[in-house]
Amino acid sequence: MKWLLTTVCLLLISFFSWSQNKFEFVTWDKVSPKVKEDLKLVKTNKTSTLYKSIAQYKMDGLEDADISLAVLDMDKDGKPEYVLLLQGMEWCGTLGCSIEAYKDGGLKQIHLTDEPEGIKPAKNGIISSKGKLIPFKVVKL
Repeated sequence: MKWLLTTVCLLLISFFSWSQNKFEFVTWDKVSPKVKEDLKLVKTNKTSTLYKSIAQYKMDGLEDADISLAVLDMDKDGKPEYVLLLQGMEWCGTLGCSIEAYKDGGLKQIHLTDEPEGIKPAKNGIISSKGKLIPFKVVKL
């Protein structure tokens, strides 16, 4: 009986660890107005924000593009990080699709191409589908 209880507990722990250890992407049309407003404060470069960049992608008429966003506190500091997934002919190839992550209002960023199903959040970055940590890098805005 004790063995069964221990096994069930370990299974539950591993399930909850796994469920918190992945990105939950939401398509752009389902992103809340509050989050969209918050994205206006996240810089992608000196002249643009994450919100403006996404709006530009949409205005460019990239019909087959699928833009999704995950919002989570990867490092448990009480501030959200934003992970943008760009899918479609313009952003996907044999190595995967374009993924961008933004932290601290865009002061720290990650840009990579990978399989979206294989990446996982980490405290200081993203774990690639190959198991390698891709750390946030400080960018000059």
